[in-house]
Amino acid sequence: MASTGVQSENSQSTDDRGIQFCSNVILKEARNETRLVNQILYTMLSAYTNEPINLAINSPSGEGKSYVLHKVGGLFPSEDVMFVAGMTDKALFHRPGRLVIKNEVGEYESIEEKIAKIDSEMEDKESEIAVTKDTNFKQARQNQVKELQKQKNELRKNARKLIELSHKIIIFQDTPNPGLLIALMPLSHDKYEVEYEFVDTYNEIKTKTNVLRGWPAVIFASNRLQPLQTISGNPTSIYYYESKNECRKVF
Repeated sequence: MASTGVQSENSQSTDDRGIQFCSNVILKEARNETRLVNQILYTMLSAYTNEPINLAINSPSGEGKSYVLHKVGGLFPSEDVMFVAGMTDKALFHRPGRLVIKNEVGEYESIEEKIAKIDSEMEDKESEIAVTKDTNFKQARQNQVKELQKQKNELRKNARKLIELSHKIIIFQDTPNPGLLIALMPLSHDKYEVEYEFVDTYNEIKTKTNVLRGWPAVIFASNRLQPLQTISGNPTSIYYYESKNECRKVF
């Protein structure tokens, strides 16, 4: 038992040294910004836990908060970090995702495997049609191909787009649209998935459903602080920031 405790302490010490190393690397280009760098770094790292936190950075324009955000964000995988500005309240729901349907137990599953299976069956039947000389057999197989095509069309028609936000970091470089904040708030630890209906006007007017999944870490960088206490069901740390570097030095 004692050795386990020592191993845990050593592991924790290694993690702390790794975080400190990252902080030191950033501080070489963001001098005298230790507190801000550490707050942003820990907020972004929390995206990979089950308890992501959020951060609101409030300061006048031109203080350098965006510079520090980009320096810290540059250490993370680009696919996990979303720098956004001027995002409308609906834009998040139109991001790329994968098509899913609900199964018998109410869980979302991709339609790709189902469509691949249908395509395989269609190819088999079309091969049989190509070689048979039996008119009745050919007609039967053609009807089956039509039915399979109908099933595939129904799958695509009823599918919902799943947008994954787990282990994502959303950085608002300006004051977010209030409607967007309202849309994000249901993503609390009580709701891991949120369905959102919208009107699609492409080709024809129709209602579609998208699904947001996961708990992202959210950072706001604004020159004015809205009366916002929580976002995504998690506390928002509020940091009032004034740059200590009137003239930033980079070597």
